[in-house]
Amino acid sequence: MKRQKVLVVALGRIGDLVLVTPIFRALKQLDPTPEVHLLAGKNNYRTVQAHPFVDKVHVYTKKPWSTLQLIYTLRTTCFDLWIDPKDHPSRESRHFARIGRYRTAVGFNTPGRPRVFTHSVIPHTEQLGIHMSTRALRVLEPLGIHAQDAGPVLGVDPQAAQRLGAFLKEHAVSTYTLVNFSGAIPDRTWQTEKWIGLINTIARESKRHFLICCLARDRVQARQIIQSTANTRLYETPSIIEAVAAVARADLVLTVDTSIVHIASAFNKAIVSLHANIYREYTKYRPLSEHSRCVRAPKEGATVGEIALEKVLGEYRSLRDELWSRPNQGV
Repeated sequence: MKRQKVLVVALGRIGDLVLVTPIFRALKQLDPTPEVHLLAGKNNYRTVQAHPFVDKVHVYTKKPWSTLQLIYTLRTTCFDLWIDPKDHPSRESRHFARIGRYRTAVGFNTPGRPRVFTHSVIPHTEQLGIHMSTRALRVLEPLGIHAQDAGPVLGVDPQAAQRLGAFLKEHAVSTYTLVNFSGAIPDRTWQTEKWIGLINTIARESKRHFLICCLARDRVQARQIIQSTANTRLYETPSIIEAVAAVARADLVLTVDTSIVHIASAFNKAIVSLHANIYREYTKYRPLSEHSRCVRAPKEGATVGEIALEKVLGEYRSLRDELWSRPNQGV
């Protein structure tokens, strides 16, 4: 019997893709036999390179020849189910849905325009305050699938794990706190001197090793932090798969970046995350790890840079004490 094919569309950022991964798990738990395909973008597709529930990845690079090949694939492959989790208008979503062949499709049908999808998702205006991973799962409800586990799920690339293991062995590091200070947008930037103060205080209290991962553009800042702190090393993460491996092995994650927040949630890692004080954004992207502390800027609309060092230290200590109260845990 021919295997059914399901396509999930996730063309956005890395974090956006991580947050739709509960769909993959829900589909495979319902029935492990269909082929689950992913249509991803050139900047996020590697996130699922080792994903246990994704069978095939199609990449939209926006390059002419590659795009023609992709269009050919979508037009010659008949998918039994096409899922686009976006809950708001998207030109790309409509474009690819018109190109593709499918029996059933779930996505956002723009009011006042011809329907593209056979089933409509709940619009974002009716989901305020609901986490994005929960919204992603709700895309399945029109199909009669009511999954409950909204936690992201990822796999670790074996080669990335091997490279990390060799790095840790070389530097005699067994356990570490992962520090990610690179924010994708300016309002997530926390000052270098605050990172230095945070790391030095934690090191005095807990004798920790720290691994720093950051975007290539922020290496100068990383070196400044390393020169001013003890037991701190830069771990190069040229692609997202290296960052995933580093998060997966960490004891604790400190970050300002929501992509790292979602990756940590996928591995249920203890985390302290810093957020701008924008309620609608925080509720969509907060950590889902069992042990987490979210530090929000002091007033509505304030950016991460306005968060005081003492506030972050207080939340870290609260999380540390919570973990120390549990057997075989501690940071």
